[in-house]
Amino acid sequence: MPKNIDYIIDTASYGNYSDQVDLDETFIVNVDRVRNILEQAVEAKGIILTSSSSVSLPFQTPYSASKVLMEYVALYYLEKGLPVRIVRPYTIYGIGDSQKHFIPIVFDSCLNGTPISLNPSATHDYVWVEDLVTTYLNILSYIDDIKIPVIEAGTGKATTNAEVVLQIERVTNSKANIVDFNLPPKEYDNKEWKAKDISIATTSLEKGLAKIYEYYKKQRSEKTYH
Repeated sequence: MPKNIDYIIDTASYGNYSDQVDLDETFIVNVDRVRNILEQAVEAKGIILTSSSSVSLPFQTPYSASKVLMEYVALYYLEKGLPVRIVRPYTIYGIGDSQKHFIPIVFDSCLNGTPISLNPSATHDYVWVEDLVTTYLNILSYIDDIKIPVIEAGTGKATTNAEVVLQIERVTNSKANIVDFNLPPKEYDNKEWKAKDISIATTSLEKGLAKIYEYYKKQRSEKTYH
């Protein structure tokens, strides 16, 4: 790590995608790498580490378990006097999101007719990415005043997959091509997956989805123009 760094925001991780299955890499990136950062950050004025809301779920995946260990490592260095805060973001979405994520998949189905399967009852607490960035910067600005070591970053509202589909259909004025409504739930799916302790001021899901649709429309018009 370069010398003379005052503030660190770490958002790197491995293991949260279905094709990231290397267990050794999961713990190297999410635990060992973080420990190395903290070992070298002795003069930092503020450090934010990114955990996951999944650490609080009853079912732990290797990814979420690695984040649990990362939190324990961070708390150890906090006890030693390092100005560390841990943020647990809920489901982050925004412009440029990975096409592997649910919201881009539904937009693709509405706009291009791509067939999708759906588990309608699974929920997520959706956090607009720009609101999360603001939260990180606010934490760094007031890090000495924030005594809570672990900060949940969510809206406090659980939105079902079915509700997300309906909102995207309204925004795009198109129907999703859902070919199966009986997609089995994942082991970690939870009907009340939402921030309970601390919520952040957020862009509403409706407004965020509208911004994403405007981005898609702009992309389409630019392709047509060229």
